[in-house]
Amino acid sequence: MATVKVSPGIEAAHLAAQIADLPSDSVFIGGFGDVGVVLAFGPADGSASEREILAAVVGTLTPQIFARVILTRP
Repeated sequence: MATVKVSPGIEAAHLAAQIADLPSDSVFIGGFGDVGVVLAFGPADGSASEREILAAVVGTLTPQIFARVILTRP
């Protein structure tokens, strides 16, 4: 599992560098988030479990992002 973080103001060069670091056999699995988005990539054979995908996405959250998500929920 690998992730790419995308947020407003990210420079194309930074995004390209993150994508270039992905394993060459990775495929796009899904995108998570709204303003700050985490793109999840995994094995082409579909062997990544939902738990592995979510763990990879949650692993990208910083305490500041996590607090903002919790505090903005209705």
